[in-house]
Amino acid sequence: MVTDMPAAPRLTLASELSPWRIIGGLAISSLCGVAVALAAGEGEVLGSAIFGVLGMCGLVTAFGRKGALIEGDVLTKWWGLFWPLYRKRQPLTACDRTVLVKEVRGAGKSKRTVHVVKLGVADGAAMEIIALGDYYLARRFAEQVANHFFVGLHDDTTGTLVVREAGSLDEPLRSRLFRERPELTAPSPEPPGRLLVCREGDKTRCVLPAEGLSCTTTAVFFLGLLIVASGAAVMFWGPDDSIDVAAQALICGSGFLVFGIAIALSALARHQVLWSRSGITVVSGILKRRKHISADELEELFVVRSDSSSRKEGRIAARSDRTTLWLGVLTEEELDWLYDSICYGLASMSFGYRGGSGLVVGAAVAEDGLDEDSVSMQDGEVATVEAVD
Repeated sequence: MVTDMPAAPRLTLASELSPWRIIGGLAISSLCGVAVALAAGEGEVLGSAIFGVLGMCGLVTAFGRKGALIEGDVLTKWWGLFWPLYRKRQPLTACDRTVLVKEVRGAGKSKRTVHVVKLGVADGAAMEIIALGDYYLARRFAEQVANHFFVGLHDDTTGTLVVREAGSLDEPLRSRLFRERPELTAPSPEPPGRLLVCREGDKTRCVLPAEGLSCTTTAVFFLGLLIVASGAAVMFWGPDDSIDVAAQALICGSGFLVFGIAIALSALARHQVLWSRSGITVVSGILKRRKHISADELEELFVVRSDSSSRKEGRIAARSDRTTLWLGVLTEEELDWLYDSICYGLASMSFGYRGGSGLVVGAAVAEDGLDEDSVSMQDGEVATVEAVD
């Protein structure tokens, strides 16, 4: 359905000020202010002007904002500091969807990735509303635009098109699953491939296979090893005047070596995904870093497949308006089973089981040292798997 531009109410969108940008911009401005004072004291007019311009750039970095105003059939794009300093108006056309895409703009050193919010129709070119560097900020803007015109949101930023219909953009995934997939049944009790599953009641934990070493990680490791070996050889068997060069090589190579080892250990670690009625938690890496999305905030669960390899591996993305959890890399069979299992778990945990629990407790999980009492949660959650919720 194509939606005409409403006469009212109006929709105002404005980018948020980043604390890090404010700190960095004010630091630049302060240093440039000191430089301007010193240059003025020495009578260097040109130096004062240059540092003054750099100081103004620091203020723009700290407090620069951009936004869009939709009022009736007119779109106004603006840029400014605390208030708009530049405005550009253009008419809007009827739309049947809001589109969110990722684009690479610029060239060379000015190349950057932006997330663009557009208004689109089935057989016409999409009209850009705003482009932002922060995906989650652009996502929330896109939801506001879609709600304003009461159209669906098409998110194509991952290469997998995710469509959410009008009126359900803020609906939790578990509610939408129960409403749209009443036939949803429990997956096979036996997980395929390399997945190790442990289930107690309505709480489930799955140990995922390690992602494995990439060519880049291997190259960084061996580069560091080569530099360290060369520096050691020069230090012990080289001429006396080459000790400084050898020391620099050892320091540089050690950095590459440590960095490569850290990435390799993280890639070889087996990650965990836990889901219960409280939401989804991913425990990743050798440091057991945890990221959690509550069931009330989880809005999307979809598979991003890759055809670049012969095994056609892919990942599962669990996404809210503020973060994304990536699960995998998994084979097609593993992806399908894990996706169906999480969907069934989220829907049945909210509204009562439909078909009962068919998953078994996997004793093989203990082989990885991940016994049931070893997973502690953060942010005030209790320290056992049984109490994830």
